[in-house]
Amino acid sequence: MKNPAQSPSPGPHRGSRRRTRVLGTLLFLLSSACGGADTGEPDSGVPDSGVPDAGGPDVPVCPNSADNGVCLTKARLTYLDLRYDLSKPVFVNNRVPIRFGVTSASLDPASPATRNVAVSFSFIEANPANPAEPIECASSAMDVALVGDGREQLFEGFIWPTSLCGALVDKTVNLRVTFDGDEPDTGIDSPAVTFSEAARGAELNQACRGVADASAPDPRRGCVYTIDLEPTPSEGSHSLIDVRYEAMEPASSVALLPYAAPGVPEAKLAPSLVVQSTLVVNGRDPYISGLAPEEVPPELEANAPGITGDLQFGQDPAQLGALTAMPGRATLRYELAPEGAGDGWLPLTVGAEDSETGRVGEVVVEQLQPGTANTFAHELFAEGGTRAALGEGGAWAGVSNFTVRGCFTADFAQAGNAGEEDTSDCHVIPVVLVRETPATSAATSIGFNQAFTRKLGNPDRMSIGVGLLTRNTLDRTGAASRIEGEVELEGKLGRPYSVTIARAVGQATLGVEPGTTGYELTVDAFNQRIHSFSQSAPNLEHEEAFSAAKSFAFPNLGFGFGPVRIGFKISLGGEVGLTTNDSLFVSTDPERCGELLQSGDALGMCGAISRTITPGFNFTASIEGGIDIRIVKAAVVADLDLVNTDFPLTASLAFGQRDNGNLVVLGNANWELGMQLIRGDVSIVGRVGIRRFSRTLRVHLFSFSSRRFSQTLLDRSMDFAQVLE
Repeated sequence: MKNPAQSPSPGPHRGSRRRTRVLGTLLFLLSSACGGADTGEPDSGVPDSGVPDAGGPDVPVCPNSADNGVCLTKARLTYLDLRYDLSKPVFVNNRVPIRFGVTSASLDPASPATRNVAVSFSFIEANPANPAEPIECASSAMDVALVGDGREQLFEGFIWPTSLCGALVDKTVNLRVTFDGDEPDTGIDSPAVTFSEAARGAELNQACRGVADASAPDPRRGCVYTIDLEPTPSEGSHSLIDVRYEAMEPASSVALLPYAAPGVPEAKLAPSLVVQSTLVVNGRDPYISGLAPEEVPPELEANAPGITGDLQFGQDPAQLGALTAMPGRATLRYELAPEGAGDGWLPLTVGAEDSETGRVGEVVVEQLQPGTANTFAHELFAEGGTRAALGEGGAWAGVSNFTVRGCFTADFAQAGNAGEEDTSDCHVIPVVLVRETPATSAATSIGFNQAFTRKLGNPDRMSIGVGLLTRNTLDRTGAASRIEGEVELEGKLGRPYSVTIARAVGQATLGVEPGTTGYELTVDAFNQRIHSFSQSAPNLEHEEAFSAAKSFAFPNLGFGFGPVRIGFKISLGGEVGLTTNDSLFVSTDPERCGELLQSGDALGMCGAISRTITPGFNFTASIEGGIDIRIVKAAVVADLDLVNTDFPLTASLAFGQRDNGNLVVLGNANWELGMQLIRGDVSIVGRVGIRRFSRTLRVHLFSFSSRRFSQTLLDRSMDFAQVLE
């Protein structure tokens, strides 16, 4: 997706440079500590960064004694590119993609410091009537981790000219950058720079180039961008929105046409592909989306009296959904066609909880949060005529390379920015189709094996991945059954974070030879072993229902809110469980062996594994943080489910040994899955400013939506015993 960890969410606007600096004075309180964080993309090939080496009599000492002589001293914007065709207008409340580079230095070049710095971009009047107070409005600061090693770091994101930028309509507009709100006492030499034609030749302006290659014949020094800012498009008295289909990403480049055993309905088959579709809404103020009174943190109301009412933005609490609702019917639809065909698309259905069949032909999009990427996970199925075309004897039976297309359609008028490279309402991805065939057994072994992986979310903010596996084998050494599953969380919010939330493993091995039988269970939570059981005996039974509640936290994360960095921590909590009812036995009773293998052969010894084992993970996330200083009051509001899954395995594996040493085997395995991954919204709400300049904001960090689904991962039975060679 195009929305990385350093992407700016919208932020407050300032009507003048004087007010900008009033807001910036608070940053020293927030940004003075050094710490580890994401370093962006270093580029050592920048010959002239405009950032002198640290050292010399003019270099300040570290302002914070806790820095122990390791601190950032200088920072410059050395690269700025608007990834937008400026021959086309920019509309109010429509985002503009940017890419920029920052080069910084440390007090001691041999020991470079890392520090999170708030970088803000604003739209500013190029030829102000009052040069002392030009009209200006800005997006939220980006919380970026700078490494003071003299190398340029690259970041991408978006800036938004929101509703208060209306005062700049019909004026020549340039850009301005500030570090930590242009506060002079942060200990970093990082002055604000206005990239205007009048200031192009200034030293600070010349430090910035407009092309990625610093050695280009014309690096476009000065970074002057002239923007035609126009009002949000409207139709009559109503402003128009423009929903952008930001991205469609597959969970795999391989699509599957599942094998359907006789009598198995299509509704029981696995999906052919899982995709994530990301939508962004332009044309609405990215700060305005209501919050129900009961969801406003009480401490925020205490610190900023009246903010509960302000966060309803003039709506009745029961009607807050109108602020984010689509103005008409809007849908996502998916199709499939051979690569290069150009037409002849056939539909793919989408998994749905609230459908009688569990499938729908299109997904209705009812709400979109402004100012952030809205991500939806969809399971796609090849059914009906599409499955017939792909199957044996079908029109596409011999085709392996396909294209999947997703399209957003709406029955209402849309209008917005046209200067981005891709403004299409459709996305296409190539996939290779693999047709599943009936399982076959090798002469020396039989296996009932299956794996399942899924990863959802935005790795540049927050994503969760699940990996599940079962292996059930019968071979000349005996029988073995294994199940394992783990769930991992990762992302970037000011700095990278990752953890394995939970892992569970159950292994049972029953060998033909004495002493080769073993049984083991392990359960881990947050990379620590919390439960284990092991036993080695030719005959054993184990029945247990284990569960444990565990928690974990990521501190020192952050996100931009206005000109400041709001610090917070993510706290994970939930339960990991493992329920077992397993039996392993060996017998030398010929009658019992015959019954077990359903065989009339003379069997001098036999053994069997019979098990029902159910691992389960159920975890949520809470995000705590905020700020309470004179002109900024803010708190984090989070409603986020991370994972709710169980994957029970039932297996029966039996072997019997003939007098000649050959093995007769019989088995079956059934593996079911119920799962819901990341779902919910996270935002920062608060008030920025003083008296008539204050504004209530809701800045979205992310919004994810995925459904709970059930799926048979494995269901295989041997109809009769088979002799292994």
